[in-house]
Amino acid sequence: MMNEMQERICKLTYKKFKRSKACTKVLQLMDSEEDYTYCKALRKVLSEDKRLSREKLEKELSLYV
Repeated sequence: MMNEMQERICKLTYKKFKRSKACTKVLQLMDSEEDYTYCKALRKVLSEDKRLSREKLEKELSLYV
């Protein structure tokens, strides 16, 4: 039981560590006091960096949202 819990914590920690800056920015915008929805935050981050792929970012965000 404890090993399962530790394993889950390790996986979540690893996912958080591996998370991209763009993904982190979207999540921060959604958590901010400003009224950012998922779509609004995603559009803002994508507009700031044209090199980002919407599909890849959405796939990464699906782990957290």
